[in-house]
Amino acid sequence: MLAIGLGLTLAVGFLVLREIVHTQMLMVATTRLESRMRAITDYAEAHPGEEFQADRLLEFRTQAHQDYFEIWDSGGRLLARSASSGGKDLPRPSANVTGETTSYELLLPDGHRGIAVMSRTQLPSGDPRGHLQTVVAGEIEALKSLESQVDRALLLIAVFCVVGGVMSVRFALEFGLHPLARLDDKLAAIDPDGPRVDPDFGRMPRELAVPAKRMASLLNRVFDSRDRERRFTRSVAHELRTPLAEMRMIADVGAMSDSVEGTKAALLEISAATMELQEIIDTLLSLARYESGQEQPQTEPVELAGEVRHQLAAFATSIRQRSLRINCDLPQERWIVTDTGLVRRLIANLVGNAVSHSPPGSVVWVALRASGPLRISNVAPHLEAADVPRLGERFYRVDSGSIHDHVGLGLALAGAIAGVTQLQLTLQLDEAKHLVATLGGFHDLPLGAAHGPHDPLSPGTKDRSVVAS
Repeated sequence: MLAIGLGLTLAVGFLVLREIVHTQMLMVATTRLESRMRAITDYAEAHPGEEFQADRLLEFRTQAHQDYFEIWDSGGRLLARSASSGGKDLPRPSANVTGETTSYELLLPDGHRGIAVMSRTQLPSGDPRGHLQTVVAGEIEALKSLESQVDRALLLIAVFCVVGGVMSVRFALEFGLHPLARLDDKLAAIDPDGPRVDPDFGRMPRELAVPAKRMASLLNRVFDSRDRERRFTRSVAHELRTPLAEMRMIADVGAMSDSVEGTKAALLEISAATMELQEIIDTLLSLARYESGQEQPQTEPVELAGEVRHQLAAFATSIRQRSLRINCDLPQERWIVTDTGLVRRLIANLVGNAVSHSPPGSVVWVALRASGPLRISNVAPHLEAADVPRLGERFYRVDSGSIHDHVGLGLALAGAIAGVTQLQLTLQLDEAKHLVATLGGFHDLPLGAAHGPHDPLSPGTKDRSVVAS
């Protein structure tokens, strides 16, 4: 397409330029002949009967010369002819000449191609010649030869331009499309099921920069989707393991019981474990939908202090088995606006992590004021400062020496929930080897807006004592 387009453009330019050169060459030759014709006409008009003397001009003396002339009167009588004509008449134009100069191409008496100019001059009244018709011709073989040389030169230039243009553009395209080949190589090297890679395509031409950024964004979304799927699968497998094991144990114990009361108690415990299991599944599904952008957290008023008390009560058995002491500093009530299910699971993970990884007989501190963040602190002698930044990684394991120790998902899940609910969760290890989890960024709700006349929630009590379980 480039060769055809460039060839047609140069062909049109070639024809136009050729016509301009041809016209200019004939104009130069015609101008020279017109000047000589005026000189001959002036001489013949001033010397009646001696028109033949015009042949004495140097331009027409020899038959080998390239110039010719003829003079005729109104009666068609030849008054003078150049000796170079060899007695032969010059061809006349097909149209009658009335006075203006006419130029035309002709075949000269010597057989060469030429050009002639012809004009008619009216003589004064009383002159028996009536008018003079003068024809002056000259050879244009040299001009035709020059014109042919120009045509060949233009043709060679056109061919060179087409070939050179195609080769140049081909090279430019190959060079310009090289980043696409590099992009293709990098895309081919990416394994969708392999480790996540940074889709950095390096410096790209201006025309490819925007598509490359969009492709990198698309790849990041693909990896995010894949990672969410894997996280969800591993989270489900991890989080459901403990409740399922408890349900099986309770079912086995209930099956060995000989009394109806024991079977009922086992069924009630299984029902409670099933509710916890359902809550875990709902939390994981909601988190997966929130992380993928399919849904947004549904905010509503939540009594934060009551949720903390509820989670402490839920871990009462573990607290009692590990001889832990819970130091609570909670307000009477604290209302915030957030997603109830997510913040409940978040607090459960923080409390469960502190209870599971605290040394037996140690103290767990839980502090919440009327404003500010929630802080949960426990002794963590098994942690080092380098471990703290990695506690938010899923399944990162630090052996605490506890029989309840397992691959940690709680803090990682808590961090993910905090990000979805736009809360700030930070972990710090102080000099006394206390791991402090700080949860802040709450949107507090005034007490008057939180309670209505039919509010079923009753205010709790403010705890400032060390609770032994």
